[in-house]
Amino acid sequence: MTLLETLSARRRLRITDIRLTDELDSAVAAVSAAFPGYNKTSPQSVQHILSRLTRSIRNWEWADITVGQVTIVVRAWLTKQAAVPPFVEDFLRTEIAVSTNAALLQAVCDSYLEEWSETSQRTVWVRKILKSKFSLLPGNWQRVFTALPELLQEENGPHSLAERMALQSDPYIWLVKNGVVSPHSGDFMAAAHSSFLRRMAPIDSIDRIEVIFRWILPEGRPRMENGPAASAVDAILRSWTNTNPSPEIRIHLLNRIMAFYGDPRNQKPEFWSLVTNDSRKVVVRWLAGQSMDALLRIIGDATQNHMWEPRHVFWKGLYDRGLIDEAWIVLSAKAIKIADKLLKETQNPIYSMVSRQIARGDKKETCLLIMRIRNYIVLEGSHDYRVHVFDQSDPFAPTFYEEGYNAEAMRLPANDKNTKIHDQFGAWRQWVEKRVL
Repeated sequence: MTLLETLSARRRLRITDIRLTDELDSAVAAVSAAFPGYNKTSPQSVQHILSRLTRSIRNWEWADITVGQVTIVVRAWLTKQAAVPPFVEDFLRTEIAVSTNAALLQAVCDSYLEEWSETSQRTVWVRKILKSKFSLLPGNWQRVFTALPELLQEENGPHSLAERMALQSDPYIWLVKNGVVSPHSGDFMAAAHSSFLRRMAPIDSIDRIEVIFRWILPEGRPRMENGPAASAVDAILRSWTNTNPSPEIRIHLLNRIMAFYGDPRNQKPEFWSLVTNDSRKVVVRWLAGQSMDALLRIIGDATQNHMWEPRHVFWKGLYDRGLIDEAWIVLSAKAIKIADKLLKETQNPIYSMVSRQIARGDKKETCLLIMRIRNYIVLEGSHDYRVHVFDQSDPFAPTFYEEGYNAEAMRLPANDKNTKIHDQFGAWRQWVEKRVL
């Protein structure tokens, strides 16, 4: 009889079959799914228990330690939450190797996926323990390892699991049904996630896009966060770095991304800083087109004339040629009210992605369009506002995404070489093309 079994014998439960725990397993799984990664034992408590265990091993006196406390130390050691002295590690290894205690083996199973590493000798050792003690493992883990043998595979386990995940319409639910309580948690699943994204490429259809979103944004479950979520968005957008999707795919993707991760131009920088610059540029480019279309409708409703339409046709033509990488709209107080009305009518968040134009006097009603075209910043405006072209390094060039802009203060003098009036013959268009193309 091992030491832990001796400790257990002091307070043995009188249950006919301790292994019939399906209902309890389900309850534990539900709690773990609702609070993934939650550790009920504080670091201070772990250190206190570790000190007691260390003293008990040195003195070989066990009146002050329980099986549950040894299990807490096992979990903390295997998940690298606590460093233990070599003689304590030797004790833990010996007990794990010979123990039949269900609680201890549960802790070993839980820790395996959390701190998995294909090159780690500890991972190799734990995997051998789990295989040799398979019939003694808690029932929930026997079912998991039977349904998903890739978890105990000696080589390329995450890659093999990812191949099966890529065949599912909902990989998250598939894993949960096969017993993985927190599919987003642990180092094994992190490796499977990366392999899964590679296996899904190219993600160039709505069906494949939705498989990814169901994986990272499971309904009714905690969604994937931070770097792993950013890598998934990256993988989706990578397909469109050098090409354009159909309007249907573009609109679908924008709606999905904006709903959960916001506008990369001025929202949730903590998320978008984790996405590669090339992928952010894809979204910014798509949003530029939407912003330009939104401004056309807003100005049309605000002025009840068509003075902006020919300007829109020109700028949207440059956009369609792939020349406009970024665009931001600035609205007068009257136009903002119209944008708010359109937002309520259409539920399209593009009408909320605007700044306020704060000039008074004869520029009070002016709306602005700020664009990045190659190495130039272009400032365009409604009514009689002149078009301006700045080198992007010019200190007078407008910056993007400010809270407010003063259309009057931003204007260059009429005789400045970097500005041009909108003449009725369209010479301003040739002037712009000559400057920026």
